[in-house]
Amino acid sequence: MKIKVALIAGAVLAVSGCASQKQVDLLQQQLTMVNSTLQVSQAQQEKFAMEQTKAIKSMRPTGVCYLGGQPYTQGAVVAGRICDGNGVIISGVQQQLSWKPYSRRH
Repeated sequence: MKIKVALIAGAVLAVSGCASQKQVDLLQQQLTMVNSTLQVSQAQQEKFAMEQTKAIKSMRPTGVCYLGGQPYTQGAVVAGRICDGNGVIISGVQQQLSWKPYSRRH
């Protein structure tokens, strides 16, 4: 938003003849620096968010399903879904579980 305002202000000054070419060039340099700083900040924020997500996932135990931040063990039924694995069991490796649709059949 601030960048748009600055660009518009610079354009108005340039067109109105109130600003010299040197002032317009200086404004353009400043806008380039602001844009560069913004891009660096966004990249840093994205990297931090990815690191936080990775850290949170590594702290969670595997072999459970999560719903609303709460862990549920295999076989748990909540709101028409069951916490279940993909059926593949590998010795020494904890099974990856996920929520699957579930209905009780009588």
